[in-house]
Amino acid sequence: MSKPLKKAAELISLLNAELRKHDACAGVTVDGISPVVDDRVDYTWTSSVLRKSATPVPGQCSRIFLAAVRVLQQQYDLAPEE
Repeated sequence: MSKPLKKAAELISLLNAELRKHDACAGVTVDGISPVVDDRVDYTWTSSVLRKSATPVPGQCSRIFLAAVRVLQQQYDLAPEE
């Protein structure tokens, strides 16, 4: 069964919205979505870059981010760029 498509900007917005729910992620933003073309996995995109001005990203926020990526990968596929 095919998953609904989301543009990269929409996925970034969803990930940033999830980060804003957690105090540990104050000031942290997602810095991009990358397509994944690999028949061995069941997702079509990933994101691995977080940004925070002047200080490192807290470990707790990194874990929250990775969990959010996994959930959204199960829900949405990456729409092709136009």
